[in-house]
Amino acid sequence: MGKKNKISYKSYEKMAEYYFHYVDTKPFNAYYERPGTLKLVPDVKGKKVLDAGCAAGWYSKWLLDNGASEVVSIDFSPKMIEMTEKRLNGQGRVIKHDLNEPLDFLKDNSFDIVLSSLTLHYLKNWDPVIKEFNRILKKNGYLIFSCHHPFMDYTYFNRDNYFETALLEDEWDTSEGSVKVEFYRRPL
Repeated sequence: MGKKNKISYKSYEKMAEYYFHYVDTKPFNAYYERPGTLKLVPDVKGKKVLDAGCAAGWYSKWLLDNGASEVVSIDFSPKMIEMTEKRLNGQGRVIKHDLNEPLDFLKDNSFDIVLSSLTLHYLKNWDPVIKEFNRILKKNGYLIFSCHHPFMDYTYFNRDNYFETALLEDEWDTSEGSVKVEFYRRPL
């Protein structure tokens, strides 16, 4: 695993069980990000969806429960993949994959929706992954993503230059203890 692939890898490996059990009630996820993101998701009945950065599979399960015909869930953390498989109980297709790498196992124009919740801020360079999302999306397909708010991270982490892309570190309190999480802050 190269340097670019290590951003928060150990963190998510450490807190996979915690994330599985508590993501439904973590205030930022459950009451802020998720309702906002779900408002953007079109009707998924009969649609093929990529859950890009599935974490413990909450969105994958929601997509399947709401009629998606096929859900492909990917994440770079083996333990998060394990949690997604546990949550989906044999449904969908779950693949360990790092979004820093090409999605060459997915066909061109084959997905109706790409959903990427709170994932892209772990990637330094968005160009390759956005090109891959564009490649696999059908004409008039949807890319729906959420990430940290650029101005909130700018103020919260007391940055000097709003326009720089910077690697930041935060500390999360979990049932597994304190976990350091790295991510990139970038301007809008």
